[in-house]
Amino acid sequence: MVDPMVFYLLPILIAYTGGKLIYEHRGGVVGATATMGVILGTSSELFVGPEGAKPPMFLGAMIMGPLAAWCMKKLDGLWDGKIKPGFEMLVNNFSAGIFAAIAAMLSMFFLSPIMHFVQSVPGAIVDWLISHNLLLLTSLLIEPAKVLFLNNAINHGLLTPLAVQQSLEQGKSLLYLLEANPGPGFSILLAYMFFGRGSAKATAPGAAVIHFLGGIHEIYFPYVLMKPQLMIAAIAGGMSGITVESIFKVGLVGPAAPGSIFAVAAMTSRDSYLGMALGVLAATAVSFIISALILKFSRQEQGDLAAAAEKMQDMKGKKSSVAGAFATSDNNSNKKIEKIVFACDAGMGSSAMGTPVLRNKIKDAGLGDKVTVINSAINNLKDEYDLLVSHQDLGDRAAAPTPSAIHVAVDNFIGSPRYDEIVEKLQEQYSDAPATQQTAPAAETVAPASAGTAAATNSHIASTKGGAVRAVDNSNYVLTKKSIVMDGVASSRAEAIDQAGHLLVNTGSVDQSYVAAMHEREASVSTFMGNGLAIPHGTNEAKSAIYDSAMSFTCYNEPVDWNGKPVKFVIGIAGADGEHLELLQKIAKIFSSKASVTQLEEAGYELVFSDVAAPVIDKLNSLKSYTVHEVGHDPKDIEIKKFRGINSAEKPEALAEEIATSDVVTTAVGPTILKFVAKNIAEGLEKRAAAGASGKVAVMACENAINATDILAAAVREHYPTADNVAVFANTAVDRIVPAQDPGEGLDVTVENYYEWAIETGPFGDSHPDIPGATWVDDLAPYITRKLFTVNTGHATTAYFGRAAGISKISEVLESDDIRAKVEATLAETKDLIVRKFGFEPEVQQVYIEKIISRFENPHLPDTVERVGRGPLRKISRHERFIGPVAELAEMGRPTDALLATVEVLLAFDVAEDEESQQLQAKLASLKAGETTPAVLATELTGIESGHPLFGGLEKVFAKFA
Repeated sequence: MVDPMVFYLLPILIAYTGGKLIYEHRGGVVGATATMGVILGTSSELFVGPEGAKPPMFLGAMIMGPLAAWCMKKLDGLWDGKIKPGFEMLVNNFSAGIFAAIAAMLSMFFLSPIMHFVQSVPGAIVDWLISHNLLLLTSLLIEPAKVLFLNNAINHGLLTPLAVQQSLEQGKSLLYLLEANPGPGFSILLAYMFFGRGSAKATAPGAAVIHFLGGIHEIYFPYVLMKPQLMIAAIAGGMSGITVESIFKVGLVGPAAPGSIFAVAAMTSRDSYLGMALGVLAATAVSFIISALILKFSRQEQGDLAAAAEKMQDMKGKKSSVAGAFATSDNNSNKKIEKIVFACDAGMGSSAMGTPVLRNKIKDAGLGDKVTVINSAINNLKDEYDLLVSHQDLGDRAAAPTPSAIHVAVDNFIGSPRYDEIVEKLQEQYSDAPATQQTAPAAETVAPASAGTAAATNSHIASTKGGAVRAVDNSNYVLTKKSIVMDGVASSRAEAIDQAGHLLVNTGSVDQSYVAAMHEREASVSTFMGNGLAIPHGTNEAKSAIYDSAMSFTCYNEPVDWNGKPVKFVIGIAGADGEHLELLQKIAKIFSSKASVTQLEEAGYELVFSDVAAPVIDKLNSLKSYTVHEVGHDPKDIEIKKFRGINSAEKPEALAEEIATSDVVTTAVGPTILKFVAKNIAEGLEKRAAAGASGKVAVMACENAINATDILAAAVREHYPTADNVAVFANTAVDRIVPAQDPGEGLDVTVENYYEWAIETGPFGDSHPDIPGATWVDDLAPYITRKLFTVNTGHATTAYFGRAAGISKISEVLESDDIRAKVEATLAETKDLIVRKFGFEPEVQQVYIEKIISRFENPHLPDTVERVGRGPLRKISRHERFIGPVAELAEMGRPTDALLATVEVLLAFDVAEDEESQQLQAKLASLKAGETTPAVLATELTGIESGHPLFGGLEKVFAKFA
């Protein structure tokens, strides 16, 4: 069991972890798969011969995992956004599999030999050192490498594979202990406890416990970096420990991770406990003596522990889990804080965002009257502040003019956890102040009277769509309607900055050169603010390119990669005389709240409902919100807030006005009602033309019928022949099960959590509306036909057979094996048509069918066979869900028995509350009475004439009711 884990499992886990860091789960899988080539190069007899395996490829996994993930990420970027909808999963799966296989073969034949050579060199060196009793010299490499943060590469990449091979042969290995010995680091911390000073002396005891007992060697690295001469003590201690351990032939049976004394003891071979203890003791004693001498005779030259911790983080390449313990300079750690300043490059953006966030936190802690918080440009700083907050990239510049201040570096100005640390420190200093106010203060009004606050509130952002609030385009405002974009698209940070800059240029408030200054500013320090917000702006030197203060606001459909941080909102700013600062502070309050950010993300269309049912409209207008309950495998509730209702029977002119100012008009009234609503739509379009509105409104019929919008468009043109001058008519396919609603739920709606809304792109040309959740397709026919002949045909088939069997609830019908078989047989015939007509792969269509049937079985949908089966006359018409597919199949000479059996059970659908059902039964009664014939009635109801290949089969079905 040990061998497979060492040679297979551990390298795969290493590769997966490295790949995931580069490209998330996809990178981890590809990296792990590609690393199998390196593993086979280590373990397969084809490469290593029958004599046995070579050392496990930990180092090869460290290289191949991240490398393969990075290559996969770059390959995905080549076809990102170019895959047709519906094929994403297919392309993603095949591309990952093919590339991983190729990478595995390349690693097997090319990387594996290189890794063998790389590992053979240190292996030979170690063998030579062991044979000449010089293994202690490895400390010259290991101890400096640890502090320079190469310990994992040396320990797990080089030493552990060699140790594994050695332990397999001898049962133990000293190589496991070369890096893991806690003695050298522990003794350095002990020396600081006795001979250090300031924060180093104060923090050394806790660090010693963490290091020796917890095994976190990283904790002592800053102490060595602060006094590099201590590297001599670490090396000498390491050599001493190895010498003693070699004399006693000490060995571990496996790697000790983390390197605590407990882990080392647990992995020590049974015959090595005494030698191990003496080795750690020797390393500690020798290193302590040298460290004490160095610290004692150079006390006045001790460095800055906080700076050393930051240096360690730079070498590590990411935040350290322990560096926060050294964040505050000991010179200022006890300084009382009364004045806090936020500093940024120009003082007109980043710092103005962070100031109100921290100020409000301090107020909430009851210290608002004791501590002031302001913002400033770095060039204007004076040494008169108690605490300075700056971006981590500007820390050195901000610290230079304020040596007396406590300096705090943050990586974003809105959501930094350092703010809470500052508040905690203030609470300690002002111990007489309450810790935290239990009741949050009332929220300030975010939007002042000017339209400049459009970016600050959900309702104002919606003003760019649907005519909910008509923003005034006035050049005197800092933020105007034409500088707001709610459906932005950008492939990179640079492109997003260009867009923000051009919006500012278009307002006439800045010169074109200001855009270049925005890029220059970004190159020096990131303008990422946190919580998905970035505020790019120019450098301090670019103020000459600003004529008036201005802002732009862009909300992106997909997050923009902002140097590794996701950004959905970009606010471009140009501050001439500080006019924008108040607005920035208000925006900061919004973005410091995750709930408010969520509202901004969901901002978009205002819904305006039209109906002739006065009670429904009155109820709608009396509510502040209603809830859509999505039920199924991942249920959730969605609260809808932005809506109004219009009684089109009482106020047709109000409906026309809404249509005249809308961006999108949709219907959900049923195909037979379209001709009645067409007049209202035509009146609205005519009013839109008379008003000279720019752009065309999108008009789409969301009905269960093929090309329903074409039907609506034809009816609209009868009333207004030039409707196409102001409207775009596009066909859609809507797929979502909405059952009969419980009257007790009011206006709340229960729906399944699956949905698809496919819209054809052709009528819109190069630009279509921004509709969240819509699927835009070049050719709608395959999607709408597949949906109608699978979802609608299957749903109705389930209802009719369920009604015939006396089952009321749709979700319970398919529990009958007999009915399930009939539904599956019906959908097998429509599948035959869809595959032949549109070229869908049979396997793909079968998966679609199985997904549809599982939706019918959703026990959380309170749907009935009576509701789903209503309107049988429409459902049996010529181009509807039954006669449409069965007629085409008959023309192809394909089987139609299952569909004809469903038509037969449809004819028996008799529900007193359904008008069409009663009309159908009346016609069948006239057939039974001999007033008509099966042939005549079949043609009347289905539109199939005699001579059609289907006619004979239909005539036999109708004859059963004679």
